[in-house]
Amino acid sequence: MLSLIVSVAFAGFVAYVSEPGSSLFSWHPTLMSFAFAVFVVQAIGAFDHNGFLGSASRNTRVTFHFLLMFCGVVSALLGYAAIYYTKEKFEKPHLTTPHGQLGFGVIIYLVVQSLAGINVSYPQLATKLVSYGLLRRMHGYSGLFLFLLSSLVMLGGINSDWFKERVTGIAWYMCVVAPFLLLALLLKQVLLKKPTSKPADAKKAK
Repeated sequence: MLSLIVSVAFAGFVAYVSEPGSSLFSWHPTLMSFAFAVFVVQAIGAFDHNGFLGSASRNTRVTFHFLLMFCGVVSALLGYAAIYYTKEKFEKPHLTTPHGQLGFGVIIYLVVQSLAGINVSYPQLATKLVSYGLLRRMHGYSGLFLFLLSSLVMLGGINSDWFKERVTGIAWYMCVVAPFLLLALLLKQVLLKKPTSKPADAKKAK
């Protein structure tokens, strides 16, 4: 539950600072923070038995994971569209900063990671090459790496002149800490997770 509180508080604060709707650009930090700090984090957290789903069944967890990742992808793509058309409007070059370059790479990674998740739900083909347990671990570790990269992108945004003009003092430092606190919680969840048996469809695939 701590990750849910931190996620919503961080993204909500960024939205408050950004004032979505005040400009086209204002949607960029708002949508990106919700995409990665809320939807992606909680999609991973859906498999945490101490998380917001409590003792829900695995099928319920998988459904929530899918829906949250879908929302994350849509939100990230819309957030990217906001900055893209803002730069087009003011005739500014694209992908000229580490924040922009890494951010673009993370969005591609997010889409690929989401598509790769289909192999975990329908592993008939993939389990001919690797075991189902290894497939799930690879997907989980890849998700952690994705959020690590997205944390660096968020840090770049937090360290931008635009953000520092609006947020100072302890609030700014709390924003710096938030993504890495979420990463630490996800690391604890994924790395300490007990392995589970293969699902029926994975066994049939063999």
